[in-house]
Amino acid sequence: MLTRFYTSCLLACLILVPASLQAASLRIGTTAQYPPFTSQHQGELRGLEIELAQRLGQSLGRSVEFRIMSFAELIPALSNNSVDLIMSGMSVTAEREQRVLFTQPITHTGQVAIIHQRNIALLGEPWQLKRSGRRIGVKHGTTGEQLVAEQYPEAIVMSFNSIDQALAVLAAGEIDYVIHDAQTSWLITQNREFNELISLNQPLTKESIAWAVNPRAVSLQQELNRFIAELKRSGELDQLVRKWLPLTVRVNQ
Repeated sequence: MLTRFYTSCLLACLILVPASLQAASLRIGTTAQYPPFTSQHQGELRGLEIELAQRLGQSLGRSVEFRIMSFAELIPALSNNSVDLIMSGMSVTAEREQRVLFTQPITHTGQVAIIHQRNIALLGEPWQLKRSGRRIGVKHGTTGEQLVAEQYPEAIVMSFNSIDQALAVLAAGEIDYVIHDAQTSWLITQNREFNELISLNQPLTKESIAWAVNPRAVSLQQELNRFIAELKRSGELDQLVRKWLPLTVRVNQ
């Protein structure tokens, strides 16, 4: 009789446990400072990767937990298992591939030069970046910063913690260029503060944007790749990219 009672209690407890609690939450590291991929407005996260993360959670049957940190903290957080996954507009590079395991790309990008409209005649051709003493702003820790260090050694480089800071200094006329991902063009069109800035829209590099997991998390990478492949097959990924990136970025792939 007692055995039957305990068995009934156990079954009841199992039935009462919500499905969302039966699998560990998916901890996602993001900067929330890279629109339109990921950003925060009045405490609400939004962007292409935020929407993809929500769909991913539904697909895997796992709740999603975002952990906001600086870009420089993302890979260390992955290495020490503070997060399971990085979704933050991260470009695939050989250096990063030594530390993380990337998924297949969700989209492609390239570095572009951004200038003030009044300087179009003086600075409007990419070769003019090579002139000695050009003042170039970049976001710290990005492939844009790496590109400037490698390709424009005679530039005066200013490194910023956010792309907004770099663009604000450019708008004030204190630097000549900002070099950042081509999708920054979207940010320029959305912010009145930057409406006098223009992107040259001639990509200086070609890069893939992907998600990163711990090198030991091969099974998670495989799950993510299946999810991305299905979104591509169904056309949903293209629809979401067009929704969040209305400006087409043409990069030779």
